[in-house]
Amino acid sequence: MLHSPVPTSPAASGSRQPQAPSRPGSRPSRPPSGPSRPPSAHSRPSSSPSSVPLSRSSLHPDRVGPTIRSTSAYRFYSTLRSPRLSVPASVRTSATGDELQNSVVAAWVETEPTAERKREVDLLVQDVQQVLDAGHQWNGRFKVDVFGSVSWGGDTGNGSDVDLVILDNKWKRGYEPKLWRAPPEVENPVVPPGPPSRIRGAPLIYDMFWVRNRLRSAGFPQAQAIAFAATPIVQFQSRNGALKCDVNTNDLGGWYNSSLILHYCLIAPYVLRPMIYALKLWAAAHQLNDSSGARGPPSMSSYCLTLMAIVYLQHVGALPNLQADVTAVVPSYAHTDEPDVVWVGWGKPQATKARVGFNRRPPAGWTPRDPDLTVADALRGFFAFFAPGGRGAFDYDNDAVSVLHGGVLKRASAKHDETKTEHEKRERMKAEGHTTDAIAREMGRLLLERRKQEVYMGKGDLGIQPKNWAEKRLIVQDPFLWEKNCAGGMSKDGLDRFLAAVDHANLVLTSAGLSATPDTLLSPSTYSTPRRKPVRNGRGRLESPLSRNGIAGLLAQPGL
Repeated sequence: MLHSPVPTSPAASGSRQPQAPSRPGSRPSRPPSGPSRPPSAHSRPSSSPSSVPLSRSSLHPDRVGPTIRSTSAYRFYSTLRSPRLSVPASVRTSATGDELQNSVVAAWVETEPTAERKREVDLLVQDVQQVLDAGHQWNGRFKVDVFGSVSWGGDTGNGSDVDLVILDNKWKRGYEPKLWRAPPEVENPVVPPGPPSRIRGAPLIYDMFWVRNRLRSAGFPQAQAIAFAATPIVQFQSRNGALKCDVNTNDLGGWYNSSLILHYCLIAPYVLRPMIYALKLWAAAHQLNDSSGARGPPSMSSYCLTLMAIVYLQHVGALPNLQADVTAVVPSYAHTDEPDVVWVGWGKPQATKARVGFNRRPPAGWTPRDPDLTVADALRGFFAFFAPGGRGAFDYDNDAVSVLHGGVLKRASAKHDETKTEHEKRERMKAEGHTTDAIAREMGRLLLERRKQEVYMGKGDLGIQPKNWAEKRLIVQDPFLWEKNCAGGMSKDGLDRFLAAVDHANLVLTSAGLSATPDTLLSPSTYSTPRRKPVRNGRGRLESPLSRNGIAGLLAQPGL
């Protein structure tokens, strides 16, 4: 059964799982942590499909569009006991004396948010909901929810930012074609960028300036609107300044991604979760966690790194492919309807199609290839697999990272092959005496024809892939936005530093063996580049460089 968690009221779902509260902005109370607690999926390191908890759902096969309704990752995860509170002794203490295993798990356990922090997030959701509801008769249409790392248990300590989304129970499929500022039949529309408030019929709550003003008037004085981005948001802090927050209205991409990541984490809670934590620390230590370019050349996003972690575990049989049953409609146009589709990108004249279906459980009969795989094994394997220069199994010239395909997807053409072909065509036309204008027109025509083929790409395994993939050294396919390369925004310098740091990590972990610790992993790489003056770019914020004081120093940094 494909899982496409469309926002809805609790009553729309089945009754097998605990009911989420219907009060706007509320969150289910956490079960007590005493000895009388019933066993949860996190009570033992099992990857059996029957042991994976299911969020609530009901299937509507006759429904056009997304077929599954469920609670959010945040609300579902709130009904479970945190795996950091129930780590088995065999996971905490390695039987082989592996210091990396012991240290990573111990450090990860220490990052469990405090009860006060959890209450602050709960109260923030209720607070923002009440602010937005005050004086307006929305009739339950809009619900504030949490997405991002906080929603699936990937937050580290009390410093992670909180991402909020205002779900619209009327426009459940997001920025549908009927709402676009440019008609679907217009290719490459030239429309002045603008916030969703310019969309005819959009309620005030879609106007980020209105949301900002509501928050400011309610005691959030630092609220700032970023209304002209692809995903318009408002940045603000909680009333007491303890939480840094972003909020958008009904842009569902991150909300769906959070649910997918959560369901992978439920299958391998003591491998994937601490692995993501350790990789975030590693990226921060090497200043590779700046996707916006706020502190230098754009580098890796945490989301992209998380996808690479999932793919490695899929590759070694520690995780299944929860999208194996997803089928592609070919050809597929941005405005045409398909099952399990929503549209994202409210700041654009036309939206991007996101195919958000996935299974909640592993396929019947699936079991992990190595049930004794530890997070230390996974970390060593990750860096060995992605080691550049032919030292790792991943072939950067011919392979792509793809959660959608359950591991590695072969490129339709080798890196730079298309660029080489275009160069040869251009040089041949020059030799034949064509004018510069004629060559430009022909190359433009070929580019247009090439892009028209992309509606036939399907999931990317039909011999057609986006043209810009062929120009990039690293491809990390988005599991829902199939045409998107999540690593496409990395600068050449950022990618060079990333690959050098991967190579360095592989070498030092191999050399240290079982005596390796997280500080071994965080040790400085020999690769360095001149730092440029930080600039504001997109949603990026100016921040000071991370201190290098081992784990303690990194955990003190916000947003990891």
